[in-house]
Amino acid sequence: MEIDIFSAFLFSTSIWLDWHFWSTVMLVIIALGLIIFVHELGHFLAAKACGVRVDKFYIGFDFFGWKFCKFKWGETEYGVGVFPLGGYVKMLGQEDNPGELRERLEKAKAAKLELEKNAENVASSEPVLSEAQIAELERQLRDPRSYQAKNVPQRMAIIVAGVTMNMIFAFIAAVGAFMIGMERMAPEIGELSPGQAGWEARLQPGDMIQKINNHPIQYTEEVMKYVSLGDKLEEGLPLVYLREGKEIPEITRIFPRKYSLVPLLGVTLGGRELTLHKDRPAEPLSPAEAVSPELKGGDRLLRVNETDVKTYLDYQKACYQGMGKPIAMEFARDEEKKEASAEKRFPPAVLEEEAETPASLINVTLEPKKLRNLGVIFEMGPVQMVQMAGPADLAKIKAGDTLTGIEINGVMEFIGDPMTLPYRVFQLAQTQDSIRFQVRRGEKTWQVVPADLSVASENPAGEKEEIVEIPLNRDVVPAPLAFPGSGLVIPEIGLTFIPSAKIAGIMSSAPSPTAGGLKKGDIITSMRFVGPKKERTFLEWLRSFVMKPKDEDKEEKDDKASEFGKSPFFYFRKETCSLPYVWTLVQAYPLADTTVEITAERPSADGKTSETVNVKISPEEYADAYVMDTGLIMDAKPRIMIQAGFIESIALGAEETWNATTMVYRTLEKLFSGQVSPRALGGPVLIAQAAYMKVKEGWAPLLIFVCLISANLAVLNLLPIPILDGGHLVFLAYEGITGKAPNENLVVILSYMGLLLFLTLMIFVFGLDLGFISRT
Repeated sequence: MEIDIFSAFLFSTSIWLDWHFWSTVMLVIIALGLIIFVHELGHFLAAKACGVRVDKFYIGFDFFGWKFCKFKWGETEYGVGVFPLGGYVKMLGQEDNPGELRERLEKAKAAKLELEKNAENVASSEPVLSEAQIAELERQLRDPRSYQAKNVPQRMAIIVAGVTMNMIFAFIAAVGAFMIGMERMAPEIGELSPGQAGWEARLQPGDMIQKINNHPIQYTEEVMKYVSLGDKLEEGLPLVYLREGKEIPEITRIFPRKYSLVPLLGVTLGGRELTLHKDRPAEPLSPAEAVSPELKGGDRLLRVNETDVKTYLDYQKACYQGMGKPIAMEFARDEEKKEASAEKRFPPAVLEEEAETPASLINVTLEPKKLRNLGVIFEMGPVQMVQMAGPADLAKIKAGDTLTGIEINGVMEFIGDPMTLPYRVFQLAQTQDSIRFQVRRGEKTWQVVPADLSVASENPAGEKEEIVEIPLNRDVVPAPLAFPGSGLVIPEIGLTFIPSAKIAGIMSSAPSPTAGGLKKGDIITSMRFVGPKKERTFLEWLRSFVMKPKDEDKEEKDDKASEFGKSPFFYFRKETCSLPYVWTLVQAYPLADTTVEITAERPSADGKTSETVNVKISPEEYADAYVMDTGLIMDAKPRIMIQAGFIESIALGAEETWNATTMVYRTLEKLFSGQVSPRALGGPVLIAQAAYMKVKEGWAPLLIFVCLISANLAVLNLLPIPILDGGHLVFLAYEGITGKAPNENLVVILSYMGLLLFLTLMIFVFGLDLGFISRT
C-alpha cells in the first residue's frame, strides 16, 4: 500500500511538471484574458481622456467580493475576479440606470426631511442616509470628474471605446497571423453524404469548388459563408467547380438543406490522399485493423483487387465494387532512412545504394464486413432525394414516392427489409442492366418524425401504384459519409430513402419478444449505444485526459473497444436525426459486447393512447448482406501556406477582420430567421476548448481564433440590449436627440429584461457546452 501511495505521489508530481500541458493552458487563459482586457482598456483610456475618475478596473467579476487578487495604483483599484464571465470598469457616478443616482439622492433627502419633522414616527421605508452619504451622492452628480457630468458625445465615446479596441485588436491579431504564416485548406471535396446537397448535385471526391452564388471560393472557410449563411437557399445556389482540373461548362445548382444545426453541402472539404494517417491508420476493430501484416501510418495505397488506384475516388469505387468479398490491397512502405556515421564501416557507395532502395510492398487482404441488424424489420419509407439527371430522375421517380416492390428473377416481390435493399440492388447490378420497381406515387416529402413515415405494406388510401423500369449504373460514386439527414442510398439508380422508425415485424432469427421486448407496430423514438468500456483507475484516467503522450505504446486490440463508451441518446425528430444516420452507428460500434438502448412508443389498440417501452438489444449480423467499410483512415491533403510581408499582411488582416465581423451579423440574422439552429451556439466552455486546440496547432491559428472571438465580442456588445454597451448607446442617443434622459422606470424595466435575457442565454449555452442540452 505504501508503494501505491508513493507511486501516486510521483505520478501526480509528473503531471504538475508537465510543462507542455500547463503552458498550453496558460496561453489559452492569456489569449482569452487579453480579449477581455483590451475591451475594458478601451473604456478605461476613453474615460481617462474625458477626465472621468475610474475607481475599479477588473478582469472577471468579483461578485460577493470574491477575487483572486487586487492592488491599488493611484485612484484606481485593479484586480482579477473569480467569475470569468467578462470584466468591467467602474467609473465615478456610473450606474446602469442613468437617473438612479438622482433618484436615490431625492429619496434620501425626503427621508431625512421626514425624520426631522417626526423623529418618533417615521413612515418612510427609505433608508436614512447620513450627511456624508448624501454629500457623496451630490458630489457624484456634480463632480466634474463624474461620468454623469460629461456630455452625451463624451459618454458615447467612452461606451464605444471598448468595441473599438476589440476591432483594433482583432485586426492586429489577423495581421500577425499572416506574417507568421497561416495554413488554409483548398475547397476540394473529400467524401459525400447521401441525401445531401452535394450528393444530389452529383459532385464527387476530387472536385474543386470555384464559385458559389457567383462568389469566388479560395478556401474551405468561405464555403460556410455562402452555404450555411447563404441567402435564398430554396432557390438553389449556382455552383462552379473543376473536375480533373477542367471547369465543368454547365453551372450546377445546389440546394443546401438544414437537417440539423445549419444548412450544409453534405461533403467533407480538403480532399484525401492515398496515404494512411500517420497516427491512426485504421479504425479500432475494423477490417483494416485485423489484417496481417499490420498497416502503419504513411503506407501508400497502390492497388485494390489488382486495380491501380491513383485518386481517393478510385479507391472508393474499387472498394465498393468489391463489397461482400475479400479485398486485396497493396501498399508501399518507405523504409526508414539510414544515417551515415563515423562508426559505420560501410563505404559511401553502399550507403547511397541503401538510400535509393525502393519502398517495400505490403500485401494484405481485408475481410468483408457484414451488415448488422437489431432483430427487427422496419417499415419501408418514402424516397428522400433523387440525384439530378441520375437513372431514378430520368425514370420520373420523385421525392415522396415509395418503392413497394422489386422484381427478382421475373417475379415482383414485396420490398421486405428496407435495410438490405441497397445491397440487393448492388447484387442485381452485377448481372443485369436495369431493374423494375413497383412504385407508389405520393406528394408528401419525407419527414423524420416516425408517425409521418408509417407508409409501408398497407395502402389504405388506395394511392396509385405502377411498375417503373430504371437503368442501372455500375460506375457509381459511393457516399459513405453519415450526417443527421442522411438517407439510405442506392447509388446504382441515384436515389435515397428514409425507412420508417415503425417496426413492421420481428426477424425469424431473433428471440421471441417477451413482455418488454419490441413488437410489430412499435415506433422507435430514440437510441443510445453502449459499447464495452475498460475500467480505469482515477490516475489512469487523469493520465489519459491530461498528458496524452504521443509516444506511449498502443493498447492491446482487445482493449481498443474502450474507445467506444456510452453515446448520447439520438432522438428521431423532424429535420434533426434520421434512422439511416443512427443506423451507421449500429455498423460502426464493436459487435461484441455492444448493446443498443431503445425507447419506443407502443400505440394502444384504439390508437388514442400509447405507452413507452425501454429495451436493450445486442446487434447481430445478417447472413447474406454486406456493407462497404474498410476502416482505413487516409491523410488529408496538405494545406496551403499563406505567409506575407507586412504591407500585404495589413490587407489580408483587414479582409479577415471584415469577414469575421460580417459573419457574426449574418449568423445573428440567420438565427432569427430560423436558418441556423440556436443549438449551434457555443458558450465559454466551448470557446475555451476551441482555444486550447488552436494553441496546440500553433501561433497563427491561435491569432486567427483571437481575431474571430474579439470581433464577435465587439459585435455582440453593440446589440441594443440594456445591460450591454449597445443598450447604453440607445439610451444616450435618446438623450442626445430629446435633450433629456429616458424615463427612469422604463430604463429599470428594460434593464431587468435585458439581464433576464442575458442570464437565460448564459444558462442555455452552458447547458449546450456541458451536454445537459442536446445539440441534436
